[in-house]
Amino acid sequence: MTGQRILHQIEFRWQPDKDFSAIASSFDGQELNRAWSARITGPGRPATPDPRSGVPERSVAYLNFPAGMAALVWRHYQRDARPLYRQAARQPLVARALIGESSWLTAGLAMAMCHVDYVGRLSPPAGQVEPDARLEPIDSSGLVDALQPQARILDSLARHEQGLMSLVATALRHPGSPLSIVLPGAELAGPPESSAAVPLLWGLWRTTAPLLVPGGLTSPRGWSFSSYEPPLGNSRTGGLPAIVFRSQEQERRDLPPLSYRAEVTVRPRDPVRDDDHAGLVAQALTAAYRAVPAGKIWRHLKRTAVRWPELSDRLKAIERDFRVR
Repeated sequence: MTGQRILHQIEFRWQPDKDFSAIASSFDGQELNRAWSARITGPGRPATPDPRSGVPERSVAYLNFPAGMAALVWRHYQRDARPLYRQAARQPLVARALIGESSWLTAGLAMAMCHVDYVGRLSPPAGQVEPDARLEPIDSSGLVDALQPQARILDSLARHEQGLMSLVATALRHPGSPLSIVLPGAELAGPPESSAAVPLLWGLWRTTAPLLVPGGLTSPRGWSFSSYEPPLGNSRTGGLPAIVFRSQEQERRDLPPLSYRAEVTVRPRDPVRDDDHAGLVAQALTAAYRAVPAGKIWRHLKRTAVRWPELSDRLKAIERDFRVR
């Protein structure tokens, strides 16, 4: 793939003898098309919606891959999708993936694209593509400037998110561990652009990303995320992003999951007393995030990370700089 700021597209639908798989793309070679189809098919499959349980009709996943590549996948359960085959039950399964270099298609850019429902601007629309159609690569060179206002909007939303401090404390307390963020189903049932998931992710990213590199949540899956995932046991765990959102109503406290991964669960809406060191640092970070321009905080955290290679030293520096008591 050439061109740092080119995003390639792949459309996924159900096909006979192929299940949920790529039907169209912007790649010139079939080898690249097949390789990316194999990587994204599993995490890209939409869930059957259930608003009462917090399962949305649309969700997003941002995934990191080797060789500095990333994909942003919109997963739709689209009842009015173009009929392709005589399988009415599978007709609504639709996904559109955008693929590019992770140095350009960053987690922050992915969150901003989610918040404006960028996939809704694409032509042809998701779910309306014929098999073997040619999708066009996207020149995204002006995307950062175009989405800059969304950064300010997301900062404003994230600063007011209940439980952001608890989420930040958990990330600092368990660097390197996948996070499962459990929210009431009503907060996840809507589309990604109106879900609470994106503002919470944005606030977490703004306040901790520079402190947790290298290592932390950047390893091994990078700052990857999903705005909705079913409970453990309902799906494979191998391709799960580092940070996932799950519905409170779907939690299974009485039965052990059939599949498992070592992840830390955090419930931002529950009252939690974070009074250990990580909690106090999180309190200082979120207080500064609410009071100081986000760009200034980001630059300070990056300078701290450069000066102190170890996370423990970085947290001590933050404790000193922000006068945590």
